[in-house]
Amino acid sequence: MNRFSQTISRALLLLCLFAGLIAAVPTAAAQSKGPPDAGTVEPFDLTGHWTGAYVRDGTTQRVTATVTVANDTPRVALTTEELVFFGRRDPVPVTRTDDGRLTFDTRYGTARVDVDSTYRELVGTVGEHEPPIEIHLKKNAPPLGPSPQTTDVTFESGDATLHGTVVTPSAPGPHPALVYVPGRGCASRGGGVRRLRWLAERGIAGLAYDNRGTGASEGSCKTSTIETESRDIRSALQVLTDREDIDASRIGLWGNSAAGWYIPHAVTRSTVDVAFVAQKVGPSTSVEAQQKDNASLIATDMGLAPADSAKMLRYVDLMFAADRPNDAVFAEMQDLLAHGDSTGWADEFLVRDPAIGDVPATAAGLDSLWARRYDYDPAEDLRQMDMPVLAFYGAEDQIVPAHENAPLMRRLLADNENARVVVVPKTGHGLGHGSKMRTLSTPQGRYDTHYWKFYRVAPDYIGPLVRFLNAHALRGDG
Repeated sequence: MNRFSQTISRALLLLCLFAGLIAAVPTAAAQSKGPPDAGTVEPFDLTGHWTGAYVRDGTTQRVTATVTVANDTPRVALTTEELVFFGRRDPVPVTRTDDGRLTFDTRYGTARVDVDSTYRELVGTVGEHEPPIEIHLKKNAPPLGPSPQTTDVTFESGDATLHGTVVTPSAPGPHPALVYVPGRGCASRGGGVRRLRWLAERGIAGLAYDNRGTGASEGSCKTSTIETESRDIRSALQVLTDREDIDASRIGLWGNSAAGWYIPHAVTRSTVDVAFVAQKVGPSTSVEAQQKDNASLIATDMGLAPADSAKMLRYVDLMFAADRPNDAVFAEMQDLLAHGDSTGWADEFLVRDPAIGDVPATAAGLDSLWARRYDYDPAEDLRQMDMPVLAFYGAEDQIVPAHENAPLMRRLLADNENARVVVVPKTGHGLGHGSKMRTLSTPQGRYDTHYWKFYRVAPDYIGPLVRFLNAHALRGDG
């Protein structure tokens, strides 16, 4: 074995899962009281900041990694620059395989890397892809500037105690701020906190909280309604208003998907003056209209026969038929569900999670359907919103279709001079561009250009959002 191989072997031995692990590796400063001389080699240490990229078919996607040690186990947190406010993923364990490689999970699959301890680089592959995805990371200095600060908070909202996290910039306040509002479901604060870290690095504070019955919050997601969602948002706004490090004149809301219903309901009933609103794929139609639009698009995509599509839409009608006897509605729903299971539309369209679902277990459970608990039309509340509003829609979104929602939103906000509606091309409900091989046609006489395009959040979403927040939250100071 040559000296280079011996160096790598010694470094990898430090990564074995024994007490001390990487944390036990002494630094050069610990070995010597003075500056190291020219012959001193600083011991390899996996912990710290790494920068690099995923590479596929010649295309790169930048990624950074921060390695720490917890309970004698190295853990890596990865951040993909192009996914911006998704933020750093939660740290995952780093393990060593029998062949001496390090492995850890990434968004594209399991990374398997070799360690160059001499030059402090990690080189390997990710997942099982064709063409392959490679990863290359280099040990580097940490980014300049302190990290955003986080503070856990508890607040009352009606009959429930909710728990959340306030994220603030490292600079002294008072800061502009917003409440992050997730969409349909029983969401904990984690995703919101990651987005708020992205905002805090740009000078804006924020609050994300666990929905009722989720995480540390009291209550039940199964019984939440449009009214309780609205109340919880208003309570969260008050939390920010009461903080000395927040500028009460610059507090807004940033919502996703179904938050497009929750936010207008909350804004027009809030005792806190909301300074600005940013909505990502938030419906401007009623809940019932959105469900019918979504069902129709799914039926078309599936190529359902007209009679089958009619049964699917009939099921939607029954979801909202609160004026009919539950026993009769439930019996008809069961027949339609059997049809939906046989033709496939039930799995494509219906949510079966009992907490947020569309399928009742009993006739009495009809009133607990998500559609009935959240039945709401935001039109009148949207007309009253006179603060700056920015609304995004995905041109290819089937859940909140742009061709229905964008024109209606423009009409409802027609009297608001500070409202803007943006349709982001080539995007669906997540406003992201999917991964795929791209072919660019070139002028005659040249070969076409082919390249692999990684998934990313659409620049046509991020750019306008940043400019909007700079103008109306930071007020030009960002």
